[in-house]
Amino acid sequence: MWSLIFLIVAGGGCFLFRLYQQVKEPSRGILKIRYYPPQAELKINNKQTYRSPDGILSIPLDPNVYHLELSAPEYSLWESDIDMAPQEVKEIPPVYLFPHQWIQETLISGKVEQFYPSSDFNRLLYITESSKYDWCLYRRQDNQEECFWESNTLPQKISVSPSFKKALAEFKDNDWQIVFLPPSLVHTPYPLSPLVKKETIKQTTFLPQDENKIIIRTENNILLFDFLNDAIDEIYQGQTSPFLAADNKLYVVTSNGTLATISLSSFQTENIFVFSFLNNDLEKIKIKKLAGEEVFIVINDLQQAYLLKSGQNLPQLQINNVKDVNFSPSGENILFWGESNITVFSRSQMVKTEKKLHSDTMPLWFLNDEYILLNNEGLNIYNLISQGTWPLVNKVKNRIYYYDPSVNYVFYLSSSGIIKISL
Repeated sequence: MWSLIFLIVAGGGCFLFRLYQQVKEPSRGILKIRYYPPQAELKINNKQTYRSPDGILSIPLDPNVYHLELSAPEYSLWESDIDMAPQEVKEIPPVYLFPHQWIQETLISGKVEQFYPSSDFNRLLYITESSKYDWCLYRRQDNQEECFWESNTLPQKISVSPSFKKALAEFKDNDWQIVFLPPSLVHTPYPLSPLVKKETIKQTTFLPQDENKIIIRTENNILLFDFLNDAIDEIYQGQTSPFLAADNKLYVVTSNGTLATISLSSFQTENIFVFSFLNNDLEKIKIKKLAGEEVFIVINDLQQAYLLKSGQNLPQLQINNVKDVNFSPSGENILFWGESNITVFSRSQMVKTEKKLHSDTMPLWFLNDEYILLNNEGLNIYNLISQGTWPLVNKVKNRIYYYDPSVNYVFYLSSSGIIKISL
């Protein structure tokens, strides 16, 4: 008898528990978070602790407000408050904790004045100062160094071809030369100035699809020089702003103030917008384009930045006192750099946020849309969400540094040489 009663009560209890679970579980949300380093631990409301060997967590939570705290020994601390709604899947953008001591590796020792990486960051072109200026190459795969040429002066500008076989160097105004990088059999640089006779060269770059062809912008023309065939063609006649080369096209602001595209195959010119960027100095104009989309930023000579989208004749946005601009890794946000402030614009929300921040050079997006690198003699990481700053490098020589987003390496120039930092 008692056994029967016990079974009935136990069965009813199990049924009620399952019923409770069915009512409770559907109202729960899921918190998803990815973090670095993977040995960090997540605390919720300073009670429950969660860990994951791969730095990825998926945690069911009841609807409520929660305080999150991510920490690891010898790393920075991250905190955030979230409001979990019923059945919500809340994904936190990747969280990075920064070490108290960064892992640094000296790649090149000596008095380096400039350096330029290949697109994959596996090779470096660098220039050291001795009696003259020695031009050298470094290969990261085998740590091999090779010095191949010397110049009397330090170049003002350098751009390296996609294959890392040639470099365009401006040694002084209107003195542009093609420098051939090893293992090329050509050792003597090729001067470009004689090609344009009495014209002044304002800008040069390698044709993206064929580095044996070079785009040359002068005061009154844009030319295409075929180095192998020693032939030169006129792409455009007239004064223009500095061009942007992308997608087998050139993007320029013409003398009448309109943004135009020039086909590099047919040399046909087409106006993109009716809107005119009235200006007095074409040379000060900057053009940026979002990769894969017809979205443009144009900064005129008065440092006014305009956001334009194909199909719309009027700008979506105007911001004043802008020196330069960058699209975020996702393309969702735009960073406008001013003298003593930065402005972040969200394209989806059409909201701009201004922050009083100074950087000696254009800030770079770092890791994702949440962090940027500020260069004030040294490098600092700034979190746009928490507004916190974390030091990366105390001193950067000549303000030269690069960020490789594929593996999160930072390469910078120090007084002792070229240094690599890994996250």
